[in-house]
Amino acid sequence: MASVTDMHVFLIADITRQGLTIAVAGMVIVGLALAFISLFIAALPQVLAAMGRLFPEQDDAHARRGHHERLEPHDEALYAAIGYALHMKHQEQLASKER
Repeated sequence: MASVTDMHVFLIADITRQGLTIAVAGMVIVGLALAFISLFIAALPQVLAAMGRLFPEQDDAHARRGHHERLEPHDEALYAAIGYALHMKHQEQLASKER
């Protein structure tokens, strides 16, 4: 009958022998997965172009209702005054925090 020490040495030797096989199999699997991902990314523009022909872009009603008007000059002056007032208020708050 084999002793516990002999079985332990046998198991470690068995794992060591299989370790190389498992490591190589793992590297092959990872390499194939990376190659597949790379090919998928390379083919993606062609796939999307084909899908674009099958499913053309719909006319968006929301895009047509956009704001196309030019701001009036008085609006620009008003917005500048609001911006200046906000800036000054912010500067006052910073100055009061420093005291």
